[in-house]
Amino acid sequence: MLQKVLGGDPPNVVVTAPGLSGDGLWRGDSPPVAGAEVDIELEVPRIIGWTEIMVARDLPRDVRPADGELLLQGIVEDVDQEGVLTLRIADEVVLIETVGEPPLGVVGQHVAMFAQRSELYPTGS
Repeated sequence: MLQKVLGGDPPNVVVTAPGLSGDGLWRGDSPPVAGAEVDIELEVPRIIGWTEIMVARDLPRDVRPADGELLLQGIVEDVDQEGVLTLRIADEVVLIETVGEPPLGVVGQHVAMFAQRSELYPTGS
C-alpha cells in the first residue's frame, strides 16, 4: 500500500506490505496516490554487502528504515556464484546483488536489510 506521497521528481513514496516498509522512488507513468493498493516491481540499485544483511527471524521493534530507505525482510531462497541473492518476500521474489561471503547455511534463513534509493515500478496487475 502507498501510505504517503512525499513529493520530489521522481516522487518519493512511503510503502507498507508484508516484508516491506519505508520509502522509495516512484517510477510509474501515472502519479502515485496515497492510500492506493498497487502491485510493484522493486529494484534495489545498490549492491548490498553481507555485513549489512541481518540474519534474524524477528527484528527488535526499534529497527526502522531511515528516510530514503526500505526495510526488506524475507527468506533466502538462493545465493548464486555471482552473489545474486534470491529473496522471497511474502509471495514475491526479489533479486538483490550482494558482495562478500554469505554466511554458511543462509539459504532458508530469514534475513532483513535496508536498501537506499530503491525504485518502485507499478506493474499494472
